[in-house]
Amino acid sequence: MQALVSLVLFFLSMMFALAFILDWDERARAAAQAAAKTQAQAPAKTQAQAPATAPAPAPAPHVDVVKMIKAEQEKLERVQEMVYQLLGGLFNPETQSKTRNVMMKSLFNMPQDAEETTINEDTYPTTRQGDQLNDRCDLFFATLKTEGNRIALLTAQLHNQYDTIERMSESLDVLEKKVREQDKKIAEQQKQIDELFEFEN
Repeated sequence: MQALVSLVLFFLSMMFALAFILDWDERARAAAQAAAKTQAQAPAKTQAQAPATAPAPAPAPHVDVVKMIKAEQEKLERVQEMVYQLLGGLFNPETQSKTRNVMMKSLFNMPQDAEETTINEDTYPTTRQGDQLNDRCDLFFATLKTEGNRIALLTAQLHNQYDTIERMSESLDVLEKKVREQDKKIAEQQKQIDELFEFEN
């Protein structure tokens, strides 16, 4: 984003420099034409008294200035093309086409449409790849949340099963205690039966 701002500022500075050079050249031409016109409109008497001299030709624009203007124009065209490519890559054409069109028309000094002057889109640049990655991240986090809910549900089920196992273990302990008591009673009864058989014999 900083590189884009720097390129736009450089482009604007070059536009101002070119406008200044063109204005200076136009003023020089106008001054030369005014001087030639003034000499042509001088009174005939003054021209007769004055020695016959050829009128001074209008100074032609300097060759170096023309070359410099052409070089600056070519440089501005390259910068303009570069900014155009950067704008095309910065904004997602599927979701930010109006914002991209407004900036491109401003770049080429083209008139804006009434619909494009009121933009209801996000003017912060998001590339197509960035939006795709954002959608993938949203899907990933949604899946992660779903899996987290499933893990929480399974954990709750495990806790319930653990509680059930604990209750069953307590019931088994009670049954085991009752069995031991029954075994003890059976052993006592068996002992009484044995003593009875011994007494009869």
